[in-house]
Amino acid sequence: TTDSRVIWSSSDETVATVARGGVVKAVSGGTATITATLPNGLSRSCTVKVRSNEKMDISLPTINAFPGETIEIPVCMDRNPGTAAMRLKISYDSELLIPDGLTKGDMLSGITITDNTETDGEWVILWSAPADVEETGTMFTLFFAVPEDAPVNSEVEIAVAYEPGDIVDAEHVELLPTITNGVVQIRELLSGDVYEDRMLNSHDILLLQQYLT
Repeated sequence: TTDSRVIWSSSDETVATVARGGVVKAVSGGTATITATLPNGLSRSCTVKVRSNEKMDISLPTINAFPGETIEIPVCMDRNPGTAAMRLKISYDSELLIPDGLTKGDMLSGITITDNTETDGEWVILWSAPADVEETGTMFTLFFAVPEDAPVNSEVEIAVAYEPGDIVDAEHVELLPTITNGVVQIRELLSGDVYEDRMLNSHDILLLQQYLT
């Protein structure tokens, strides 16, 4: 039987509530401490973790690039339910994009990237942490050099893939993100086209005035 003298409490009722009898109800994603206290002050606590029903998102942007320049491709995560390890395969056209390094983003500050391997047209990146990382934002940024002779008015997809078991939380629960691949649009560089719309017009004049003031 349940002792009616026990006082139950939750450290965060936006995550989980607890009723008389110690029945815990999940409210939203997060962590809360459930405590049972007797009239004599003796208490015991346990931590509950509520996972959000939302799937995580991994996304790369669509950007413009010009032959001969180096571009930055941030790989971002949103709606992170808590991730402890992730292995991604990022594919691209190696004739149009030449890998030129990687930097960690704020989301992975202090986290170890244990694999950073480039092969012909594929970049494998693995990071892991001792506990779930729950932040969102930029995981890492990829740098690519665009060859001087890259064909203009062409598009290059940067595609993200993963295998079963590649993305897990600290309890080895597999996570299945939605993926938005990136696109690099290689454009012809027009002298004076600071607005980067492939035309010389008033946008360029306005931007130049703003740069000079």
